[in-house]
Amino acid sequence: MSYWILDPEASPQLGESTVLDTATHPPGVKSLELSFRGWLGDDLMSSFPVLVVTRSLAARLGRSAMSGFEFSDLRVSTQEPEWSETMGTTPCPELSWLTVHGAPGVDDFGLVSDGTLVVSSRALELLREGSLNHCEVLPLSALEHGLQGGPDDPDLPLGREGRRLMAAAPVVRVTGIVEADSGFTGLGRDGQPEFSFTLSGWRGEDGRFRPGRLWLHCAGDGVDLESQLEPWRPIALRARLHPVTRPTPGLDRSDGELVELLAFGAPDPELEAHARYLSTPFSFDDPDLGTLALNRSTDLFTGSAETEHGPVTVMLSAKDDSPQGREVATRTLASLDAVLVDAHDRIADRLGGPVPMQSLHLQPLFVSSSGDEVDVGVLATSDDREALFEVKVRDGSVLSVKEASQAREGASSR
Repeated sequence: MSYWILDPEASPQLGESTVLDTATHPPGVKSLELSFRGWLGDDLMSSFPVLVVTRSLAARLGRSAMSGFEFSDLRVSTQEPEWSETMGTTPCPELSWLTVHGAPGVDDFGLVSDGTLVVSSRALELLREGSLNHCEVLPLSALEHGLQGGPDDPDLPLGREGRRLMAAAPVVRVTGIVEADSGFTGLGRDGQPEFSFTLSGWRGEDGRFRPGRLWLHCAGDGVDLESQLEPWRPIALRARLHPVTRPTPGLDRSDGELVELLAFGAPDPELEAHARYLSTPFSFDDPDLGTLALNRSTDLFTGSAETEHGPVTVMLSAKDDSPQGREVATRTLASLDAVLVDAHDRIADRLGGPVPMQSLHLQPLFVSSSGDEVDVGVLATSDDREALFEVKVRDGSVLSVKEASQAREGASSR
């Protein structure tokens, strides 16, 4: 069985009533309070030296036969006004303290000497049934080889060790093309605002052109910076680059920490030609899926199809631009009713328990096709909860249901 290192979302902080035993390292915890300024939505979280899970994930773990953990109670609080400013009326999640006592690489849950969490493949599969969008996942061999940056899930943010390696890297000059609509402000792993944007095609100090993406991060909300970024325009800057490139389908991803902007419109014929290529529109019409336009940055054809549930966004991989790929998406759109019925009970379980069919509204939002499998995005709304789910479908049958965003209290019934 394979084993994996997890570096979970780190939004919570130890609260004032936490009692630590500092005679050991990592310190022992006699009683626990966690305090939140915000929450990114994952079901597994950490605040050194403790791990916590949402009650829904705790219930699934409790029903499993997995080894190496038990649950304890804790106190949960929010820091105001930060929580309200960040989360609005969303309530603080109900949590269970996950105390891990298993041996790493032997039990399903284990801790190495510095407190790093190690889980088995079957444990990781169960964790991914919930939201694990901000957790860094690395093979256990990464502890031996020093690899960082999430080769298993390259779209995840860097973890603590990845940030440390990036902060220790030398400052270098970078030129690249600003990707359209890539600017995004969110909460960093420490719960503080962080702005990120992407260069789609770039070169470092060695002068070599790289067609992949460079994700750049900087502290703060990025309002001033975002107003200066012009899509598909060359830019020169100074940054610290993470030493490991993460392979992604089609293009590699690198990460960097922005140090200083140098110039906009930096002359570079090769980058300018790449920008023209990326920004040149291309589309085609499909009788069932409508007009599909190519986003060259993501290598996806996107469009909107009319269904009896309303408009549904369609996304097709450009590498699977074939009649067969479009046929898979078309069949899924035609069988949305059956897909929603098949997924109902599993979605209801993720929302906390049985929900009558008439009390749970499932609204399909997108259909994303790659090969013979299709991901259907479903917004689930009950009388008091709302969450987004990704439903994986093959040959009209639901393979899995994964929560893509945290359930929010107070949703209105439809």
